[in-house]
Amino acid sequence: MKLIKLWTIGLCLGLIVACSSVYADQHELKPNIIPNVPTVPSDPVPKKNVPLVPEVPTVPQAPQSPIQKWPTMVDCGPTQVILGLVKGKYKEQEFILSNGMVQLPDGRILAAPMLIYLNPQTKTFTVVAHFPNAISCIITSGKDMQPAPRNPNAPNGQNGPGLKPGEFKGPFMEVEKPTQIYINTTSDGPLIAKLN
Repeated sequence: MKLIKLWTIGLCLGLIVACSSVYADQHELKPNIIPNVPTVPSDPVPKKNVPLVPEVPTVPQAPQSPIQKWPTMVDCGPTQVILGLVKGKYKEQEFILSNGMVQLPDGRILAAPMLIYLNPQTKTFTVVAHFPNAISCIITSGKDMQPAPRNPNAPNGQNGPGLKPGEFKGPFMEVEKPTQIYINTTSDGPLIAKLN
């Protein structure tokens, strides 16, 4: 019994000594040091002669090609569900059938029959790609379907909806004058070509 008391007292003293050293280690007194903070000078500081570098304006870089790849979200699903929307909800009928292509974001191109569905009463349309695995995708849809105007820049009500696609007069849209080649034959047989 005395041995247990002795061990208990020794253990308590050991814990007190161990804890007191950790406690003292965490709370060391730091010397009172005032940092050397510079004060604001009363006299203005002369400016150093720093060479001025002219500011270069940022010029937007023209894209390498005017054709860009835009990420597009299309609605895809089982063909019966897509047809339920197109033919059932919007009452559109098959109008034009073609063989089209759909490009996936990873660059793959999938060939698929494309159908343009049209509702002549509401003038709505939907372009649907039907894939052989019974999956169909709504590529685009819209409203106000009408014949294309003969004059695309005509105002509304005058031979069309007044489409104004804009004018881009960059290097890619300019048509170069075709090169004409004149070929003359001589009596000796060799050909002479002249470029104009």
